[in-house]
Amino acid sequence: MLGRITQITDPLGNRTLVEYDVIDRVKKLTEVKDAKNQSTLFGYDKRNRATSRQDALLKTESDHWV
Repeated sequence: MLGRITQITDPLGNRTLVEYDVIDRVKKLTEVKDAKNQSTLFGYDKRNRATSRQDALLKTESDHWV
C-alpha cells in the first residue's frame, strides 16, 4: 500500500509517526514535548539510527549520527 502511515500519540502529546513507501521502506519521526510544551522532532532511518533533529527554536541538525 503506497504511503501507509501509522501514528501513535501518548497521553502527554508525544507523537511517533511511521511512514512506509511502496516497497516497505520506513521513514520514522518522533516528536517529544518538554515541560514548556515545545517540541523536538527526531528523524530515523530504516535501521532506527537518528538522522536528523529539529528543536523548538527550529534549529536543525541533519548529520548522520553514529
